[in-house]
Amino acid sequence: MPPRVSVVMTVYDGERYLAEAIASVLGQTYADFELIIVDDGSTDGSRGIMETYARRDSRIRLLPLAGNQGMASARNRGIENAKGQFIAFSDCDDICLPDRLRRQVEHLESNPDIGVIGCTMWAVDHKLRPLAENTAPLEHALIAWGLHFNPILPGGSSMIRSELLVDNGGYEEGRLYADDLELWSRLIEKTRFASLPDILMLYRRHPQAAGIGNRKRVQAEGLAVRKRMLERLWGEAPEATLARFVRLTQRETDFSPTERLPLRADLTRLAEAFVRAGWVQEDERTLLNAVIDGDLQRTMSRRQRWRDYLLNPRKHHVVIETKLRQILRLT
Repeated sequence: MPPRVSVVMTVYDGERYLAEAIASVLGQTYADFELIIVDDGSTDGSRGIMETYARRDSRIRLLPLAGNQGMASARNRGIENAKGQFIAFSDCDDICLPDRLRRQVEHLESNPDIGVIGCTMWAVDHKLRPLAENTAPLEHALIAWGLHFNPILPGGSSMIRSELLVDNGGYEEGRLYADDLELWSRLIEKTRFASLPDILMLYRRHPQAAGIGNRKRVQAEGLAVRKRMLERLWGEAPEATLARFVRLTQRETDFSPTERLPLRADLTRLAEAFVRAGWVQEDERTLLNAVIDGDLQRTMSRRQRWRDYLLNPRKHHVVIETKLRQILRLT
């Protein structure tokens, strides 16, 4: 019988952390999986490490590529060869904690409307010393909203129904940056997303990590994908709107009262488009409204926030109550 889960790991010159990454997948409490390791044209000692582990464990399948194709294309080669009902991704410098696969499989099996599931990750340095908790939104509406802002669901923490992934073409071939965001921007129209609150992965931050040295290119690629999403939702993507969204994403706090008026109009229009397009359900609109109010609050200076609170205390209570209800539903 084919395995229930296919874990796809792409490797390009990852010898420094590869052994730990492979061992963390093989050490899962959930055993019904195959590990497809795609060698994306490595020139260091990665291939020898892969082959050593493959000789030890028959669940490992090696897939060497001719030359470096980039993570998106390499992942697609893994997807094409996957046999599992669910496909999980794990990067060659990250660590899967022992219950990761089991918890994600259980959630997908219990929630047939969910097509993509992530998890909370803990950022660590190159020696696995903790740095910070990397929490993605947990509920579908907030994950969908985060596609236009931050954060989004990390692809390396995700598990996806294979049929959904294959039917929608997998990753965009040849894409070097914003590959996860681009995939999510298409799947959001087809399924619902979720993320587990438990810390199930360790995410390494180090100078060699993908995109670290090309932050401007990463941001530009992300903006291009978000522009495309906005065009699908609105039929247009005004430059002024995109500029305001970028400022909001960068958590600027110097919006003037007159600048916040068009920003509120943009955010309200975006939430309405989400509901109209079916990206979120009507009963999730209250949650988006609370997020919009919170975002607008963060664009104010401290003095402006106090003034707004004194003039509109009930509005702030509604935001707090909505967030508390969300937390209680997830505990």
